Amino acid sequence: MSFLPALMEFDGNWANWAPVEDRLHKQFSKDFIERICIFKGKRVEIDFRLDANKEVSFWHLTTRDYFKTSNRYPEGDRALRIHWIRQVIENYKHTDVSYFCYPEPRNIRHYFWVKCENYLVILEERKTSFRLVTAYVVDKKYMREDLQRKLDACHQCPDVEPT
Repeated sequence: MSFLPALMEFDGNWANWAPVEDRLHKQFSKDFIERICIFKGKRVEIDFRLDANKEVSFWHLTTRDYFKTSNRYPEGDRALRIHWIRQVIENYKHTDVSYFCYPEPRNIRHYFWVKCENYLVILEERKTSFRLVTAYVVDKKYMREDLQRKLDACHQCPDVEPT
């Protein structure tokens, strides 16, 4: 069992999703709006632009674009772990977290892969901050293979050895 808390509750009835979404947003707000999240001495920022009265970052943490059409749909597995994100970032040296940096075409991304939970958090490095890009369940073989390839080609992050 990892260091992460139990999943948030959801009865599986999508007709009851709205109150769950409100609870998820309260948790997101608590973790990233009401309190500052710091990683390696820099603030972790979110995309505060609003869409349907909630921050764009919130939607990236609770929904998925299944068909690559820019239409996002609620994804329970992703959403019910929203309270894990800050925990993963703050505990990146934990033995359950494979933490590594990987240069993307325009930036460096920091990956926090909790393999035992098939869960991933991604931060994008900026000059004076980090941007929370997304977090999701690694639920496809090709996703695990891609992450493992990046980890194997790992670029050392300044104060931690890749795991």
